[in-house]
Amino acid sequence: MHPNLGPEPLAEGFSLQFPDDVCANCGTRSEVFVAEQDTRVTRLLPLGGSSAAFALPVPTCLHCADSLSRPPMSWGGKLAITALLAGACAAVLTFAIPDGPGAGLAARHPWVVSSLVGLVLSWVWFRRHRAEAPQSSFYQPVRIRRLQRQRLGGTILALHFGFTNKAYRLAFARANREAIRAGHVGAADA
Repeated sequence: MHPNLGPEPLAEGFSLQFPDDVCANCGTRSEVFVAEQDTRVTRLLPLGGSSAAFALPVPTCLHCADSLSRPPMSWGGKLAITALLAGACAAVLTFAIPDGPGAGLAARHPWVVSSLVGLVLSWVWFRRHRAEAPQSSFYQPVRIRRLQRQRLGGTILALHFGFTNKAYRLAFARANREAIRAGHVGAADA
């Protein structure tokens, strides 16, 4: 089946099928429906970069449907959240704690204290944004790990997917055996 994955041109003979009888996140088979997962791949290079957007038809259940709209967070994003929380703590400590002879540890070392508080707040933030059982991911369960384009024209030659749910990855690999053998599609753990 030649899929419609959005505006990106696919190579001739490219076929891809997403199994639709099981939730790609938690693996349940009850109340499963297919929803569109907006997946983007951005590659930054020293003199530019490229971006591709895909509308993947991912099966989900009611419990996991919200995860389709949450792209996975990169290490840079996690570092940015940690830095923002530490910076906010530093600003609060700088202006809220009086300075003087009887000042405490927070007034004498605001950057150390704010960094520690920022790390604790980051830990709490990321603990809250984790998958709830039986989900395999709080974020999108299907990811594009690698994208191969034709040099001229930008036609998509191969897509390599990462899956947070091993059982769904195996079902995807069975459904796309020929495309995997031809090198158009890849399936691995996210």
